[in-house]
Amino acid sequence: MNKPVLYTLTLMTFLIFFWWLSGGKIIYGFEGGIPPIVETTAFIFKNFQLGLGFIFNSLANFLGR
Repeated sequence: MNKPVLYTLTLMTFLIFFWWLSGGKIIYGFEGGIPPIVETTAFIFKNFQLGLGFIFNSLANFLGR
């Protein structure tokens, strides 16, 4: 496979992934439901908060709160 075809396929895959992640409403006219980007962001934020809380709690226990 030559380089221009590989670059084109890579770019198309990248664009389709971001289109899907944003909800995919432009092409299919999909209505309703939560876009995957919202669910992904909420999942990451929730786990970040839990991890940060765990770290601070461990640090407080270590320092003899």
